[in-house]
Amino acid sequence: MKRLCSLVLLCLLLLCACTSEPSSVPDPVLPDSAPETSKEPETPFAPTQTPQQEEEEKKAEGPLLYRASDADGDVVWLFGSVHVGEEEMYPFADYITDALLASDALAMELDPDSLADQTALAEALAPMVYSDSTTIRDHVSPDLYEDAVEILQENELYAPVLDYYKPSFWFMEIDSLIFTKLGVTSEYGVETQIAKLAKEQGIPIEAIESIAEQYAVFAGFSEELQEFVLEDAVESYRLPNEVIETEFEDLLDAWKRGNAKDLYAIASSEEALPEEDALSQEYHEAVVVDRNKNMADFAENALEDGREVFICVGAMHIVGEGGIADLLAERGYTVTDARPAAEHDGTSFVLN
Repeated sequence: MKRLCSLVLLCLLLLCACTSEPSSVPDPVLPDSAPETSKEPETPFAPTQTPQQEEEEKKAEGPLLYRASDADGDVVWLFGSVHVGEEEMYPFADYITDALLASDALAMELDPDSLADQTALAEALAPMVYSDSTTIRDHVSPDLYEDAVEILQENELYAPVLDYYKPSFWFMEIDSLIFTKLGVTSEYGVETQIAKLAKEQGIPIEAIESIAEQYAVFAGFSEELQEFVLEDAVESYRLPNEVIETEFEDLLDAWKRGNAKDLYAIASSEEALPEEDALSQEYHEAVVVDRNKNMADFAENALEDGREVFICVGAMHIVGEGGIADLLAERGYTVTDARPAAEHDGTSFVLN
């Protein structure tokens, strides 16, 4: 089966907006003239580890938490999340809550309250709407359109207004339906629970991105990638529940153990055809690489300002080559595994 990058699982580790509940779609502002041979892929971004680091991971189990510091002793914390989860994942371990409570602020991909702002949501969705008098029917194959409509109709979500939205928006809707079908929601996602704890303790919450910026990532995909991510969502939705359940449980297990290598391997298990390599690269650059740089800039600014900030973002933004931890280490900051049982030399935790 053709899969780009295990997109269902990858979105759980990367993009908040992608895994929120199925949205209530506002009417778009329409233009006046609008009509009614498989191969094993390379994984250039996979993290590499020394034997010492692999041994440390076995000893230090528990969700990953990195401590990044500068020469003056200023600190930011890097905590990787999954966007849906299970009740048994909570409460957080003491080393996580202690770091949060010691911080001046909690920084997340999105301000959780922004998702309830319907005006801001409508504005954010504007780039997802075709402005050239076309509809999704003009941009994807008839079979893919019919398959996607059937899924949305099964869930009582299809309305003709959706035809004016780009395939990447349809992908986000169907992606969220996969986990609704399995009975898991964002209620037990790490962001939901960490934000709840921060509010209870009076810790300010800051947003690294806006909902508009997250939607713009998907709206900016090429036409080929937009069609492909929708096809991937449709294929994933039609998989037997037990297949997704198994992958989901493996993902949560890797998160609970804090195994960076397994987290990356699970989310990056792909079977791309040669002609799809460029699509995989485009997706990774837009969804991972560019956003990681912005998140690392946010962390660096906090360090330069002397603010202790607990940064909680999708786990795939934290781990691996080009992850936030790796980028900060490259910029000269000291990055260590902050879990109690972790063993390191006290100066640096090299991630690649």
